[in-house]
Amino acid sequence: MNLVEEAVRHWEMFREGTIAELENIPERDWDYRPEPGARTLRELAVHIGASGLIFASELARPDTAFRRVFDTQARADAMKGYPRVESRAEVLDFVRKSGVEVARHMRELGSALETQGMATRSGEQCKLSGFWFAIAHEMYHRGQVTAYERALGLTPVMTRQTQAAQAQAAKP
Repeated sequence: MNLVEEAVRHWEMFREGTIAELENIPERDWDYRPEPGARTLRELAVHIGASGLIFASELARPDTAFRRVFDTQARADAMKGYPRVESRAEVLDFVRKSGVEVARHMRELGSALETQGMATRSGEQCKLSGFWFAIAHEMYHRGQVTAYERALGLTPVMTRQTQAAQAQAAKP
């Protein structure tokens, strides 16, 4: 397996986990906001879906610069063709589709992610490191989703999976 495919498979696995955590939360809780100024769960889920697309769009540019992901017009350009989503079902569908789109796009870029550079605050890096940054960004927000779950009195999916595996291992 090459390095790009390895990264894409991690992306797919982590996005699948993020979706599972979002599916664990009932519609009635999607407007939960842990404190003033924080995103609601719905806003966080839309951000997760959009961020991957925005990072992928930036990585495809010949002049990749992640500082541009904060530019309103660049964000709007990356989101062209995606409808505004509001209901839990629409948001989940968007997060699923955006994950598939990012994986497809990264596979299309292929070895260019390894061979093409991009400027960062810490110097020149290959674009693949930018994709790993996007993956880390996804996991950061997945952690927020699990914190929301805990605050809502829910047990996160990954916790349940770990508990089930531990219980299975403890059986004689």
